[in-house]
Amino acid sequence: EALFERIFGGRLDVRALELLRPLVRDRWSSSVDLVDAVEVLSRRAALGVAERSGTLDDVEDQLFRFGRILDAEPLLRQTLEERAASGERRIELLDRLIGARVDPTTRRLLVQAVSAPRGRTLDRAIEELVQLAAARRERYVAYVTAAAPLTPAQESRLTAALARIYGRAVSLRVDVDPDLLGGLVVRVNDEVIDGSVLSRLSGLRQRLAG
Repeated sequence: EALFERIFGGRLDVRALELLRPLVRDRWSSSVDLVDAVEVLSRRAALGVAERSGTLDDVEDQLFRFGRILDAEPLLRQTLEERAASGERRIELLDRLIGARVDPTTRRLLVQAVSAPRGRTLDRAIEELVQLAAARRERYVAYVTAAAPLTPAQESRLTAALARIYGRAVSLRVDVDPDLLGGLVVRVNDEVIDGSVLSRLSGLRQRLAG
């Protein structure tokens, strides 16, 4: 802690110092665990700013939508993940993509994910951010893939059903994949509920082959 004070005491805001001292004082299995804890703390602080300004819902939605853009544009994702490019170059590309169309908190979090991936893929980093935003509102994130867009009434019924199953409010993030033919695939944390027509046809095919 004394070393931390000598290095950062005059360089960080007093409130940041108060938050970091307990982390520095603790014992960690490895140095990377301390880095992980500081990163999560910084993300939560940024999301706290959005919560106080009333834009947390928008931030969560913008992060999710950016993740869907990356899913649809693999070349773009590869460019943003390119380790040979400098962090400044990747941030410049990010700013050309999002411009001033997102909340400042969204940009701050995306800049961190792009400039310091720390071994994670960008889509994984963004998924973690969406989950942190939902957890701030004491919600789970349900990633839903449907064969066609859901109506507001269908989304409402699905949200209520998942809330009953998991005993907690649920935030839906819906993606459309016509290849499913019908039905839904729902992922909450590591649990997958596959109710798609494609899955049922695959299961029938396996039974017939057996």
